[in-house]
Amino acid sequence: MAVQIGCFNRPWNQLTFDEALDHIAQAGFECTGLLRQQGQPVVTGDSAPEEIEAVVKKAADRDLPIVVATCPINLALPAPEAAEDFKKHIDAINALGADTLLMMGAKVEQKDAFCKAVSLCTDYATEKNVILGMKPHGGISATGQDCLEIVERIAADSFRIWYDPGNVIHYAGATPHEDVKCVAKYVTGLCIKDSPGQGEGVNVSPGKATVDFERFFGALFEAGFDGPGIVECVGGETPEEVDAEAKYTVEFLKRIISR
Repeated sequence: MAVQIGCFNRPWNQLTFDEALDHIAQAGFECTGLLRQQGQPVVTGDSAPEEIEAVVKKAADRDLPIVVATCPINLALPAPEAAEDFKKHIDAINALGADTLLMMGAKVEQKDAFCKAVSLCTDYATEKNVILGMKPHGGISATGQDCLEIVERIAADSFRIWYDPGNVIHYAGATPHEDVKCVAKYVTGLCIKDSPGQGEGVNVSPGKATVDFERFFGALFEAGFDGPGIVECVGGETPEEVDAEAKYTVEFLKRIISR
């Protein structure tokens, strides 16, 4: 299967955005995704068109297509207002040329509010050719089964899952290659992470903790998965160590997906 291997800016999020892109390209990744940089979002629905254009150019100059970016949904607002605000974020993702707006789910007590607000945005996302991709992140999306419940409740082709194997271990102690099976047909992309165990964090390079990536990708490929896999975390403390771990990760994942 053709899986595009990319990297989020997170491993270098204390550097400037330009520097992070340099490191991602130098490690050999094929594309990128946007999380926060130096504590601030790179792009939101309030970003000016010229700001978004500048971000796109910076990535393009390094031959790194932006395939996914995160923007928050404001569940403190009533559902109709939250939806209208969130549509601005959908516009921003569309302007980036990204396929997916990455969502972090919500707290358990926010489940109804999340489903109501997102349901009001799915048709608009379809119009803009943007997938709303929820990742396992604790709360309402701690496991594959939790994600499946939300996908079936929202019931829209534009709402899908960006599965995160490290997070289902960290938040729920689940086994990714088993946990993903119930939701695999809805997975359109991956936040690739590993984890030593429940509650033990995710700041480790893929393949160096407990995720069995061969069995994990096997379960996804059996369901027909061919989306991007964007690395979110690698090990290392110093910039030099992080760079070395990033390069290792590229080669490790290429070996796994080519088998």
